[in-house]
Parts: sequence; C-alpha cells; structure tokens
Amino acid sequence: MEVNIRSEIIQISKLAPLPKIVHQIFKVTSDPTSSARDLSLLIIKDQSLTAKILKIINSAYYGFNRKIGNVNHAIVILGFDEIKSITMALCLMKYYPIEQSRLFNRELFWKHSIGTAHIARALSSLKMELNCEDAYVVGLLHDFGKVILDQFFPDIFRNALETAKERKQPLHHVLQESIGINHAEIGGLIAEHWQLPVPLVNAIRLHHSPEEAADDEYFVHLVQLANYFCHKNMIGASGNPKPDEPYEGSLKALGIENQDLDQVWDFLNIGAQKINLFL
Repeated sequence: MEVNIRSEIIQISKLAPLPKIVHQIFKVTSDPTSSARDLSLLIIKDQSLTAKILKIINSAYYGFNRKIGNVNHAIVILGFDEIKSITMALCLMKYYPIEQSRLFNRELFWKHSIGTAHIARALSSLKMELNCEDAYVVGLLHDFGKVILDQFFPDIFRNALETAKERKQPLHHVLQESIGINHAEIGGLIAEHWQLPVPLVNAIRLHHSPEEAADDEYFVHLVQLANYFCHKNMIGASGNPKPDEPYEGSLKALGIENQDLDQVWDFLNIGAQKINLFL
C-alpha cells in the first residue's frame, strides 16, 4: 500500500499544480524592479479574484474612509506582501474549493489553514532569520496534504478520519499506520514539486515531527507552534481529533521556552475577523 500511494502521489503532484497566478505573483514580488502596476496587471486578469480582493480590502476590518476601487490602489496602500498573502489564500481556495463533508469540512479546514498562516506570520517576529511572508506561506500550506488525500484518495482519507476519531488518536499517526505515509509528508512532496524553498518544504514535511529538525530549522518549529495555537484557540478545524502539544525543542529554538504561552498568544493579537474575511 505504501509503495502504491507514494508512486501515485508523485503522479498526482503533476495534477495538483501551484495555481499559475500564484507562481507569477511570487516571481513579480521577488523582483526588486517590479512595481505595484506589475502586480496589479496579473491580478486583474481574473475578474472573480479581483472582486474578492476588493471586497476584503473594503471590509470594515481595514476601515478605510474611502472605497478602494482598483487593485493598483490597494497594493500602494497595503503593500506587495499583504496583497500577495490575500491572493495566495484566495487562489488556493478557488482551485481547491470548499466542500461539505461529515468528517472533513473544507470551509473549516481553510479557516484553520489561514489562521495558522496569520499566526505563523505573527510568530516570525521571534527570530530575525524568519521572513514573515515565507512564514505565512508555510502556515497556509502546512496541511495541504489533507486536501490531496481528500481529493484523490477519498475512501482512504475517510477511513483514516473515522479511525482517528474513534480511537482519539492523531490523524497523522493513523495515516502512517494504515498507508505508510502521512499528510505532512504528502504535503512536502507537493511543495517540493512546486519548487518551494527547501526550508518551507521541510517545515511542511516535519511539522508533526519537529524533533527530527535541527535547532536552526526555524520554519519547522514555527509552524509546529502556530498549528498548536490555531487548534487551542479553535480557529477552524483540521480534521485531527488529537492535535499536537507544543514541542519543547520548538519553544527553545524560538527563544520562548520559559514564557507563558497564554501571554505569548495575547501578544500576537490575532484577529478572527480578518481570518473570516476569506470565507
């Protein structure tokens, strides 16, 4: 079973591409010579995406006095990074849409993923080595392997979800036991195919096994803690009936091993209102 799943996942990675517009946006935003207009021209090619971005930006959360009528203006006001983050989340939700299921609700899943992304970005301030937008990306994608399982192996995934719920065991343990590979490793294979930077690939692959990461693999430790905070504060739902507790080695790597985690959470000041804007 393990060999079959692995070989199929490699093939599926070709059928689950990083949305073209996201790839193009990464290219534009990483080019220091790019302008707000360059990014705007990419986004406005997709009318539904443009409308959704403007709806989010003109929401009460951002509180602008005057309505923002075009993407170029939005980029000038909010910056490349904020618009890139919003666009990436919206694109993934569009290409891998919300579906209702008794055991795996994708609306709650995407809320969990977006919540983890916002938490990871906030936590990235703990280490100067961490780029806040890379932190957002890895938080957003950390559980993407579940989407692949749900979309391409629905029976296997449903059985694993049911078993994990019945046994009150972590989902990744049940998947590893039943098919020899878990969603974190599957997500890592997809991220590798998408040619994401190695530190981000490793963070996705190891977010349930941070003990396998070196102390300076900060993105692994970052997403492990962000995932914990997201579960603890019930932001969405990932389908995992028994979430991980904070890993002491991750707390140490991030320099907060002796701090009260409730105080750390309060300091992050994560707004649920902003996360809900995407849904």
